[in-house]
Amino acid sequence: MTLQLIRESSTAQGTLGRLLVNGRFGFFTLEPDEDRAAHPAIPLGTYQVVVTPSIRFKRMLPLVIGVPGRNGIRIHPGNVADDTDGCILLGMSQTADSVQSSRAACELFQSAIAPALARDEPVTLTITEARPVAA
Repeated sequence: MTLQLIRESSTAQGTLGRLLVNGRFGFFTLEPDEDRAAHPAIPLGTYQVVVTPSIRFKRMLPLVIGVPGRNGIRIHPGNVADDTDGCILLGMSQTADSVQSSRAACELFQSAIAPALARDEPVTLTITEARPVAA
């Protein structure tokens, strides 16, 4: 299964984007700004996603593996950049600096990746930036 997070815009509050699941739009995303000193956004690249128990959230959550110099990068519910310490937040809709209906989005996301993980199929996440539109 392939996931692609396309970063589209960045503000002082965070970085908004879209998450494609097997090439089709799935969810809106919110990450911290790439320049946030303590917990910046994940570097561009390709990573593996698994589901493991989260001690912090006390439930099973997707974990992004292989982020350089970082551990515990999750895909979890939250609405604003202050809800993340470098993780990816999902939403069903977005505003200029937040995602909405995050819990529902995360439940749908986990149900979307569960069959692939149950078949031991790799789930990969590629993080890219939107290409500027030519004039």
